[in-house]
Amino acid sequence: MTKFAKISLVAAVAVTSLSAVDFSGYATYRFDNAANVDSNVYKAALTAKQKVSDDFTAAVGVSVRSEDTVSTLGASDDTGNDTVSMNAINFTYTGIKNLTVVAGRQALNTPWTEGSSVIDKTQQGNGVLGLYNAGFATIAAGHFTNNNITVDANTALNVKDSDLNVVAAIVPLPAIDATAQAWYITVGEAGSVASDTNAASYNLAGKVSGVSYDARYSTLKLNSGTTLGGTATLAKIVASTNIAGIDFTAGYGKTGKNGGGVVAFDNDGDASFGVEIANLNGLADTKATLLGAAYNVLPNVNASLSYLNISGQGTANDANEIDAALTYTASKNMTAKIVYANLTADVKADDEDLTRIELAYKF
Repeated sequence: MTKFAKISLVAAVAVTSLSAVDFSGYATYRFDNAANVDSNVYKAALTAKQKVSDDFTAAVGVSVRSEDTVSTLGASDDTGNDTVSMNAINFTYTGIKNLTVVAGRQALNTPWTEGSSVIDKTQQGNGVLGLYNAGFATIAAGHFTNNNITVDANTALNVKDSDLNVVAAIVPLPAIDATAQAWYITVGEAGSVASDTNAASYNLAGKVSGVSYDARYSTLKLNSGTTLGGTATLAKIVASTNIAGIDFTAGYGKTGKNGGGVVAFDNDGDASFGVEIANLNGLADTKATLLGAAYNVLPNVNASLSYLNISGQGTANDANEIDAALTYTASKNMTAKIVYANLTADVKADDEDLTRIELAYKF
């Protein structure tokens, strides 16, 4: 009987240990039809976290992504292989008051990258990130010796093999109901990047009299050894409010004349500005105006419409885009979205339509 009791105790400890593991993940499917190409994208991910001691938490995450494309003009199929990625394997230390240190592979959630997405390719880095709560601000500093950043084609910038050094300050401003952020990154010499390449991004977001606003100014200085050269800038502000149950959005953005207009490694980064097809990132000396509205036509169905006008020097960058979307919230864990986007450009060869269906389940 004593022996049985000991075995039962061991089993109970094992079950307790297993239940302490926190699992999360998602499964997503997206169909796109754009530029005479049908694209089917699948992505699934699972992340496990467990507190392994009073001071350490371990995390392991794996994702699988597959993209199959077929030309509707009769060209041969391009079936992509499944890409398996260890997107997280790290240890978090919290043994010192107000300090958090994450070591290992982790998401690169910066203004220039897309570190988390349930469908897109996302960027991770191998290194160390520290976060210190100084009371008046949260200070972050990180060093990454390797990353998987694959930039959008129009940026013509490759930072995949570069060392990255990031510092940031996030400052709450309760007196004005706002938060200020300042980010700075240096990019080591590798790939298409020469030395002395760095970027900065400054953000102020808050709410005034029922109107939410988000303003950001970003710069990217490229060494003269790159094909882009110079210091690119992008300034933008987006404001939103709700009137009679309708969410209204208005925004404005402008890029500088230098650096090819490139301020972000990924068009979905916060430093960029755009909608489904068009984006200011990578367009020098160009401005854009955004208008949008969204309304819950049913308790679980949201309809939205947005319009983006892009205007540059001459007609090379001039375009108008209209996006319409329906989002169905099937449950707290699952959504379905249908999008139609139409881009009309002064250069007719740049005209483009996009039809998208996306299903996402999170757990």
